[in-house]
Amino acid sequence: MKNCPFCGGEGYIDTETMSPWEYKHLREFYDTDGLYYYGCCKKCGAATGNALSREEAIKLWDQMVEGSVTFCKGRSEVEFRIEN
Repeated sequence: MKNCPFCGGEGYIDTETMSPWEYKHLREFYDTDGLYYYGCCKKCGAATGNALSREEAIKLWDQMVEGSVTFCKGRSEVEFRIEN
């Protein structure tokens, strides 16, 4: 994974468990293990949106540029749009 495009911090992949309802309905259309994957920065908390696989989350992270990003602070999330 590339370093964070915002602060240069180390990126990593984290997961979140889908709700039973989400898993039931998404597995009808996608090959999913019941987890959401997302790229996140250890330093500033910038994160991608949810992906259905680790590989997809890494791709999203590596392609992330200044634009739209979610900052994870504890259990609350705030979405920012950075205008150039």
